[in-house]
Amino acid sequence: MEDRLERYIAEDLLAPTSKLTVKRQQVHKVNVHWHDFYELAYVIDGQAEHRVNGVPHEL
Repeated sequence: MEDRLERYIAEDLLAPTSKLTVKRQQVHKVNVHWHDFYELAYVIDGQAEHRVNGVPHEL
């Protein structure tokens, strides 16, 4: 079985008439994925680690 990265496409996820979409989420773990748009993470409380190209970044 072949493992595939999950793909997030702006056209499928973001509002078509808007240049910006804001979502409030409580996330514990997200599988490795890629997307064709910029993503900004804002941590209100606690801590988080965001990996970009396999490199961990503390938030």
